[in-house]
Amino acid sequence: LAGNVLARLAFRETCIVITTSSGLNLFMLRLRFQAFCLVVVLAHYCVANKSNVLFIVVDNMRPPVAALTPHMNDLSARGTLFSRAFCQISWCAPSRNSFLSGRRPVTTEAYNFVNHFREAPGAAAWTTLPGHFKANSYWTTSVGKVFHPNLPPQFDFPQSWSELPVLPEKPPCPNNTMTCQFEAPFFDADADTTNIAIERLQEWANGSLASYDNFFLAVGFQSPRLPWSAPREAFERYPAASEIPVATHTMSPTGEGAGDKFEWFRPSEINLYSDIRNVTHSDPLTIPLQHEARRAYYSAITHVDDQVGRLLDTLKQLKLDSSTVIALVADHGQNLGEHNTWSMMNVLDSSLRVPMSIVPASNAAVNRTVQVYPHPVELIDLYPTLASLAGLPQASDLPGTDLSPGMVSGAVVKPVSAAFSQITRCRNCTESYLHEWSECVWDEAADSGYFVPCCFTPRDAFDLVGLSVRTASWRYTAWCGWDGERLEPAWDDCPGAELYDHRGDTAEFDVDAFENVNLAGDPVYRDVQEELGVLLRSGF
Repeated sequence: LAGNVLARLAFRETCIVITTSSGLNLFMLRLRFQAFCLVVVLAHYCVANKSNVLFIVVDNMRPPVAALTPHMNDLSARGTLFSRAFCQISWCAPSRNSFLSGRRPVTTEAYNFVNHFREAPGAAAWTTLPGHFKANSYWTTSVGKVFHPNLPPQFDFPQSWSELPVLPEKPPCPNNTMTCQFEAPFFDADADTTNIAIERLQEWANGSLASYDNFFLAVGFQSPRLPWSAPREAFERYPAASEIPVATHTMSPTGEGAGDKFEWFRPSEINLYSDIRNVTHSDPLTIPLQHEARRAYYSAITHVDDQVGRLLDTLKQLKLDSSTVIALVADHGQNLGEHNTWSMMNVLDSSLRVPMSIVPASNAAVNRTVQVYPHPVELIDLYPTLASLAGLPQASDLPGTDLSPGMVSGAVVKPVSAAFSQITRCRNCTESYLHEWSECVWDEAADSGYFVPCCFTPRDAFDLVGLSVRTASWRYTAWCGWDGERLEPAWDDCPGAELYDHRGDTAEFDVDAFENVNLAGDPVYRDVQEELGVLLRSGF
């Protein structure tokens, strides 16, 4: 757009010289006409070499190594798979507030389902990831779950989007069970999301949005979010539930640190479901239900994969694939019985590690990339990376790193090769889950000594915060008190720590092989713990 304006100004100046041309003016005319031609060429080059963006966000999806995902696998093979990618907080709303604003939770001050980033000091003037594209003459449009509903209000329209986002509502399972297979006429929210997204792509391709230079289409899928539901035919691609492997380590990590006391939390989310009211700290979900739950979760991911395939096919049919950057990520991971947990909301790899694949546009400057990038990266790196790959200027004052040079070289590009994450803990279950007080009653006798995530607790009333740093070789976590007045960790009051050895981790997401023995406090690893403690403080 700026280039087009400059071209129009140059043309207008040339016309003025023509009407007054004589002698020196004829010489000036030639110079200005040459400058005009250069501006026109540069304007065309800048617009033509900006890329479209298809940004796919999936709810609650850990790296889908055990699920059938041929389309996602193909996407990763075409671009770069970031095999050690981590969210900054393992909860839907605050995670999306973080990576869509490009800022850490300590800056957004959005830690749960009460506050949103626009309420943070100075945040009214922040430009989000989609907002940055909108400011650069992109048509920015959102279908499905991208921002969490109402956090921020109206999905941050109009600041971030050219039109009000659309969110097909995912229905509960019949009889309020944790898993279900469905057939028509049961409403398929993710298929509907894909239908609308395809209509948006067709609208772009038919030229009816010619006032914009490019598009930024965000598509959010919900199937891996509880309850786990998918079409019957997705389930049928898997063997019987009894043949699906379950977690090997179903109890809390061993060791002297806080793995048991703080990582495990009362199962207040899954016990919403009519068939799951039998889980306490000492009594894991029954093995048959664990098999069924995993089969349902993998089927939900496969259903998302089908929708991704439909989107990729549409891009190709409309001849938009060569000019479009494609990114696929999840907002956070998902526990599937590891350490007797079935939600997310902790600071272990099972909650924090996410799939992240980026395919540059084939007609862009960066189009040949390493297939696997094994170094730690963060979701806040998406903002600068997508801006760079699309050919846009970088926004200022963002903590994330442009990963595109690393996609070419495979080398570490983050100033600190580590990922930082956090989560909250509260003692008052009723205040945390005030929308469903009964969630806190049934297990009160068995689990009252354990914490819950601070779901609806005011942010000045948190009891603890778990602060974690993940390098390629280690994870270190400090559990600290919370200064509700300053809204920051009380670093002089940290009652627990965790240290996990990842030196044998090949970045293949083997959650059963790691983070089972807490080494914090072991004299053999004192120097490692001290070094990582300094690194942890630097990230918060």
